Amino acid sequence: VHRAISKKLKYPNQRVAYYLPTYDLINTVAVPEFEAILSAMGIPFQLNKQEKKIKIYNAGEILYRTMDRPERIVGFEHADAVVDELDTLPIDKAKEVWQKIIARNRQKKQDGSKNTIAVATTPEGFKFVYDRWYKRGNEDYQIIKASTYSNKHNLPADYIDSLKEDY
Repeated sequence: VHRAISKKLKYPNQRVAYYLPTYDLINTVAVPEFEAILSAMGIPFQLNKQEKKIKIYNAGEILYRTMDRPERIVGFEHADAVVDELDTLPIDKAKEVWQKIIARNRQKKQDGSKNTIAVATTPEGFKFVYDRWYKRGNEDYQIIKASTYSNKHNLPADYIDSLKEDY
């Protein structure tokens, strides 16, 4: 969410898209997080639930899109995107979604900077993310791995111990 907002503020004339597997996740995870962060930053915004976007005043809009129906990732474009929980999809569907998203990522930035797509996901075994970025790789991609411990300060005190006990 921070990355999407940062890109939107830096490039107000370009669109940013935020993808999650379902609209339920957009409504229960992304929207409240965007609202909380923008409010905390004192940045005025307007949520349009019907059109699935959030408008940041003087900076344009961030589109919310789902990955449940890849054939619907058409008819719009953006310069930057964030793809959240990509590896929760079946491998073939994740691959199709990825191809659709990179095809949408074609708005030209006025300063000539490269367009970007960030993927944030919990690895779900050896699925699409593993195959695409670990096995095949590419120098244009950067992998950042973070453990649950690196986020410890944002979690309830007993969260990690509870996970360990369950595993």
